[in-house]
Amino acid sequence: MQISTACNLQCQNSRLSYQLEQSDKRLNTTYRQLVSVLSPSEKIELRKIQRNWIVQRDIICDGEEARWCEDSGCTNGFQVVSAGNERLSCLTDITEKRIVELKQAIKTKKVGVDPVLTFIPFGK
Repeated sequence: MQISTACNLQCQNSRLSYQLEQSDKRLNTTYRQLVSVLSPSEKIELRKIQRNWIVQRDIICDGEEARWCEDSGCTNGFQVVSAGNERLSCLTDITEKRIVELKQAIKTKKVGVDPVLTFIPFGK
């Protein structure tokens, strides 16, 4: 039973890692598309906003992982992998939301004015 559980957790971890990698690629493509329609000053503003967004995203998802460990104890390898999977899932969810926000900004060609770009919706 434990071997099966470990395999399932590792398979889930691989799948979640792949999903995050794909989301990151889509985010980078969308970011570049937005940059291409902005003025030089808007590009600078977007860069600042995006860097802040990355820091906030990572803090929130690190917190998700820590909360999972607090709840389960993270006393064995299965729980540690599960906590890591929670973090990967969180990173992917928030990244996908950010892609939607950036696509909206491409449509409006506004950065820094639209509060969506400065606010990160983190509720699950």
